[in-house]
Amino acid sequence: MPVPRAVNRDRMARLLGPLFIFRFLTRTLTVSQIERRALSILSRSGVSIRGCAPELAFDIDHPVDYRYAVQHQAWAGPSFAFDGLGPS
Repeated sequence: MPVPRAVNRDRMARLLGPLFIFRFLTRTLTVSQIERRALSILSRSGVSIRGCAPELAFDIDHPVDYRYAVQHQAWAGPSFAFDGLGPS
C-alpha cells in the first residue's frame, strides 16, 4: 500500500495544531490531551482504556461495530459513553 501524499500529512498537522504536534514530537502529549483534541475536532467524545495491550484497539467504523461496543460497554465503567449516536 502506498504511503499517503505529503499534502495529506500537512493537512493532518494543520488540523491537529502546532501545539499538539510539538507535544507529540517531544513525547509530552498525554492521553487526556488526545481525548480533548479529538472531542474538539470531531464534536464527539471518545474514551481510551488505559493499561490494556495496544493490539486490543477497537474502532467503530460501521453500525455493527457500534452495536457491539454498546452491548459490551460495561467493561469501561460508568464514565464510558457514546455521545449522540444512540443504539440502533
